[in-house]
Amino acid sequence: AYLHPDEGQILLDEEDITHSSVERVIIPDSCILADYMIATFSDIIERLLVYPENMKKNLELTNGLIFSESVLLALTRKGWKREDAYRLVQSAAMEVWQNKQNFKEVLRKSREIRSVFQNGEIEELFDLDTHLKQVDYIFERVGLH
Repeated sequence: AYLHPDEGQILLDEEDITHSSVERVIIPDSCILADYMIATFSDIIERLLVYPENMKKNLELTNGLIFSESVLLALTRKGWKREDAYRLVQSAAMEVWQNKQNFKEVLRKSREIRSVFQNGEIEELFDLDTHLKQVDYIFERVGLH
């Protein structure tokens, strides 16, 4: 059923029930849609096949670019303006794409990056376990563990 956008608006000059038909339709329809979405997603999750080695291989196809946000945020925590940090990370990312290099290695070559991060800090930014440390907790909260 198509509802015109104005059909749900309350009239300002008088109080009437012209919009009540929209309310009688939209609430049950929304509940039916939510039920359908939950049932469909539950079915997908129940039948989902996970291949961790393929997932790891796919992550490695980015040559480390999946960690670009971590680098950007670390630079801002070190006091960099977001725009300047973004410029540096974007420049390094473009070099990775164009020259098929590794993002971590490109960053290590950067004089600006070396002046900001101490020994080992770059390694921490590229540690996948850091990003996954809350996964078990998240699955417990949603009842999937």
